[in-house]
Amino acid sequence: MVTDEKTGCISVDGKKVAFLADVWDGNNKGLYKSLYYYDLESKKAQKLLSDGRIVEIVGWTSNNEIIFYESMRDVDFKSPATAELFYFNITENRKYSIEGTELDWSFSISPDGSKALLIGVNTRIYDFTTKSTTPIDIGVWSDSSKKYASLTDEGLIIFNTEDGSKKTIDYIARENHMQRLVWYKNKVYIIVFAPSVSMNSYKGGDTDYGTVTATFNGKNPTVRYLDMKPGDVAEIHVTVTSKINSSSIFITLIEPHTKTYAILEGPSKMDQYIYNNSVTAGWSKTYIWKVSPDGGEIDVYAPIDVQVEFSNHEESYMINDGEFRRNVYFTIANPYIVNK
Repeated sequence: MVTDEKTGCISVDGKKVAFLADVWDGNNKGLYKSLYYYDLESKKAQKLLSDGRIVEIVGWTSNNEIIFYESMRDVDFKSPATAELFYFNITENRKYSIEGTELDWSFSISPDGSKALLIGVNTRIYDFTTKSTTPIDIGVWSDSSKKYASLTDEGLIIFNTEDGSKKTIDYIARENHMQRLVWYKNKVYIIVFAPSVSMNSYKGGDTDYGTVTATFNGKNPTVRYLDMKPGDVAEIHVTVTSKINSSSIFITLIEPHTKTYAILEGPSKMDQYIYNNSVTAGWSKTYIWKVSPDGGEIDVYAPIDVQVEFSNHEESYMINDGEFRRNVYFTIANPYIVNK
């Protein structure tokens, strides 16, 4: 019986479906997820793996490999909710680790299943055939997977994934506007959005377990077009509110792409989580950090993100089950660090 239907993922050739079931043969306090695949031609399902830590399937490669996350959290539930990527090769009937992925917070596979985008401290393209990586800026895949586009400080960058060549197209970002890249018939388009309202507080995440809001220097968080120079001080407010009883909450301020900020004041260091155990419905707290660029990196965008995890512990069986967790992750601000 498949009880986690949200994890179903069809293979690149369209002939198989990978899924997780809430059944595990072990006896520890893991996440109780087993990896299966269903063959649409033979109409038979097969169990592949039962580690007790599998939390999410994220896709298939073109080599019939299933990519999935495994939780790295200790069974005492007091460590951060980190995860690492693995892949299971159906032909070899063997699991492999994708090393260095425990600090990544996003992962997407190219349409043809040959490569993937790993987003974290170091954003890069991972090639499933050569098992090698190429540094890259955050962007989007073309429909054919042969090209990849990023909007950077240099302009619009189009990277050819077959020969590694790069083409730069001059493009000046419009102030107070946001851009989105979209591929259509092997051409990339820049869609420009103009903000119509200004809010004093940004609803970063509203879940059935709790909400997260944030401000940056008392104003709406800014995705782009905010300059800071070494010595400037910014004040970040993050307000977390619980909607449920018996809730545990992890709050982490994250600098995902650079390491340029110094924490002058605040309840935690950058990338260090704050833990609140067994809070009740209606509990709310505002965390305040004062940060400043230390001058180590200039002429770069230096985003500051926040990640909050709400966990429901009303019953003992809910403690280590991903079904009873809610995650919020968003960018509070993305200042451009200038040297003037």
